[in-house]
Amino acid sequence: MNLHLDFIRDFIRDFIRNAEFSYNRTQIAKNSRASGKLLLINGRFLSLLINGLTGGGFSR
Repeated sequence: MNLHLDFIRDFIRDFIRNAEFSYNRTQIAKNSRASGKLLLINGRFLSLLINGLTGGGFSR
């Protein structure tokens, strides 16, 4: 088990979550939910991509 890889994976996962959360809050404040949904889809795609690159173990 590579602790360094786990740390990087967790860091990226939390970064994506925080980016989604703050971006969605901003979009809702501007009454534009479509962009928030788009970012959520992009975030999921990004996590799938990272999951593929790191060989699994990247759960959200």
